Amino acid sequence: MSERLFTRARRSAERAKTLFETLNDPLGLTDAVHLIGLIELQQGRLDKARELFDRSLVISRDAPERLIFLSDYHRHVAIIYLKSDSFSTALEELEKSLAFRDAACSRDYGLFARTFLGSVLIENSRPEEAQPYLEEALRFALALPSPVGELRATFDLGQMYEARGLTSRAIEKYRRAVEIAAGLGSDNYQSAAREALERLHKDTCY
Repeated sequence: MSERLFTRARRSAERAKTLFETLNDPLGLTDAVHLIGLIELQQGRLDKARELFDRSLVISRDAPERLIFLSDYHRHVAIIYLKSDSFSTALEELEKSLAFRDAACSRDYGLFARTFLGSVLIENSRPEEAQPYLEEALRFALALPSPVGELRATFDLGQMYEARGLTSRAIEKYRRAVEIAAGLGSDNYQSAAREALERLHKDTCY
């Protein structure tokens, strides 16, 4: 989204930052500064985003500890490392993010932390390591229940099996992803899963 200016969002976040500074409210100030960092991240200004994320972390130490905030901090720092092609460091940050989400006993947040971590491992040619994270994410999604979480975990499991050359298992997951996506009205996932099925069926015909 580097072409977007986020003018209203930035103006609101800067205004909130000023007000929280006036109120001497470290909790609100933490979130405002971090939000400005997210805007910088969306626009591709990685150094500035990291500076703001780190500043928000320092400010947060004057407020009650929030494990979800700490999880988000490490997740967003991980994205910076991913965009900088520093996969091993990004992976360490994602593992820290997941640990904080689990410490917060948040299955919803933990579910999506697992699918994100799993998808990153797949993209970096480590699909075997992604499997336990994605299988656990699917269990969380079914237990909550979270249809959106189930869709993401199921589709990612299809990608994981495809990357490992386990075609029949990949087809099974992609078919299920099509079903869930249709029920949710998710055209993007439905299209991606159908394309994957066409690709796999074509490959198995030769």
